[in-house]
This record gives sequence, C-alpha cells and structure tokens, in this order.
Amino acid sequence: GLAPFMSIIRDPETYEKFKKVILTHTVRTPKELAYNKTLENLNSDNIYSEVTKGNFIYFNSVTREDWPRKGRITKWIKENKLWGEIGAQNFNPKEDRVMICGSEEMTSELKKIFEDLGSSEGSTKVQGGFVIEKAFAEK
Repeated sequence: GLAPFMSIIRDPETYEKFKKVILTHTVRTPKELAYNKTLENLNSDNIYSEVTKGNFIYFNSVTREDWPRKGRITKWIKENKLWGEIGAQNFNPKEDRVMICGSEEMTSELKKIFEDLGSSEGSTKVQGGFVIEKAFAEK
C-alpha cells in the first residue's frame, strides 16, 4: 500500500496544501519496509529537504517481529498512541485529511475508525476527510 504515496510525499504542492504530511507504513516483517531509509531521511535529503521543509513525518510499524513500533496501524490509532508517538496533536476531522491504501480488511477497519473520529469518506465528486484507494482494496 505504499507505492501510491511515494509521488505524493515528494510533490512540492503537497506541502503547500498541508502543514504536516504523515506517512504510516505497516508490514509483517522489517524486511518488508520498502524505502525505509529513504523515508526516514526525507527531511534531510539534499533534494527533498527543500520540498518537505521538515514537515514530513514517517511512522512505520511491524506486526510479526520485534520492532520499536510493533502492531497494526489500526491499533496505534484506536489506542490513541500514534499522535503522541509522532509528536502531533490528536486527529482533528475538521482539519486533517487521510488517504488509505491496503488490504480490504484494513481499509474497512480504518474507515470505521475515522468515521468514529468524526470524519467522512470523500471521493472525486465529494470532498471528505478521508479517501480509500479502491483498486487495491476491492476484489
């Protein structure tokens, strides 16, 4: 579910529209953390530091092996631990926007979580608080 976001986080327009850009990435094992070093260093990269201006936050978690941030992203959000871990205020449905990509189970769970937090699903026709990449999630 990471590929659709790689171009977004490198686009200067993204940082003109949003104060902070947070990318979360959850995998089963650390070996699956594609682009991990690149993402961890995006704010200090010679080229992309000019784009991000220090406003990019990368949060990864691992579900099946020991890792400093163990567990599914859904758990990190439901237990209200993600925001403190990344040094951000709690989710604000009036200001925060979310893009979701992943398995059908995960996207359904995140949809419910964000709806419970007061956000609504958007589309190309209706602006909302979150959107789901349907091509990957639907059968």
